[in-house]
Amino acid sequence: MSRRAGIPLGCVVVMLPFALIWGGSQGFHEATAFPKPRVLTYAQFEKERPKEGWFTITSAGVTPLEASWMVTRPDTTVTETDGGKVAEKAPSRDEMAKLNELFLPVHNQADGLTEDDHPVFLMLQTHNEHSIHSVQQMAKVTRDKGESGFRHWLNGNLDRVWERRNLTGMLQVGINASADTRKELSKVSNLAPDFVILKEGERPQMGFAVAMLTAGILMLLVPILLIVAACLRSPGGGGGPKIDEFALPGAR
Repeated sequence: MSRRAGIPLGCVVVMLPFALIWGGSQGFHEATAFPKPRVLTYAQFEKERPKEGWFTITSAGVTPLEASWMVTRPDTTVTETDGGKVAEKAPSRDEMAKLNELFLPVHNQADGLTEDDHPVFLMLQTHNEHSIHSVQQMAKVTRDKGESGFRHWLNGNLDRVWERRNLTGMLQVGINASADTRKELSKVSNLAPDFVILKEGERPQMGFAVAMLTAGILMLLVPILLIVAACLRSPGGGGGPKIDEFALPGAR
């Protein structure tokens, strides 16, 4: 998935206090509402279909064959693995060397690695080194030796193709969610309309949330206080004009 152009600096400056307050408020809510991860099997998680929270999901399975990742390019492209084939435009060696994050559809471990048209409810956002290395190896073999070389690699690395995992992380909602990311993921994976993204390794952080909230409030209050102080220091102390300033001509 390609990254889009950034937000202009001026807009960032204006939006920053509000973003800090929003993010701090959300973080404070998450830290108080989810003091510890809730443990569910993947089947239970899919049945309940939660929209927020801190979870440990057991009996889950992922495969690098379905991996998607972000790529910074001037053109609009979608990069993903699809059984070893790379869609639209193959990633360069440099892009693969810099790869540090993947998006992986999550399945029920009991289902195994099978062809299934069932829409996926949970997408994993991960920095797992094992999964990243598998994707890099698949891309390298496919680039250097073609599809036949990939099939040979696949037959010798079946243990790397289906990863049985317990996943712990936070669901990405509110300020942490990206509409653009959801849109791009929907293009390359068979996802349910209400799918959620679990960021592996992320947890509520009360201290960080309070710091964000405090910084945002101060960024809004300090300019206001400075303006008020300047007005109070102005001639007349901000108390308004005197009566004799409005005396009519000849009245003296």
